[in-house]
Amino acid sequence: MRSQAWGKICVVLLFGFAIVAVLSPEATNRLAHRVGVGRGADLLIYTLAIAFLGALLRYYIHRQADATKIVRLTRRLAILEANQNPHNTLSLKTAALGSVARGK
Repeated sequence: MRSQAWGKICVVLLFGFAIVAVLSPEATNRLAHRVGVGRGADLLIYTLAIAFLGALLRYYIHRQADATKIVRLTRRLAILEANQNPHNTLSLKTAALGSVARGK
């Protein structure tokens, strides 16, 4: 929840900065000179590049978490199906309980 709030705040700030850049290009030029960038347009491009890299990192982290969840669910489903198979001579109930309890 907290990361979603920060993401929304960053998007709002970025849109605000873009609106200011369009309505008052001289203000972005002054801000760019204060932070050591030549032009306001360059500052906007650098800000967008940093925002893009942040979004890319966030996407990668969420994708890794989803992949881990899928692996856990697949393992659990395989164990449950093996336990329900009447032709299975080896009971995996203890393995399933131990695996789920350990978070694997």
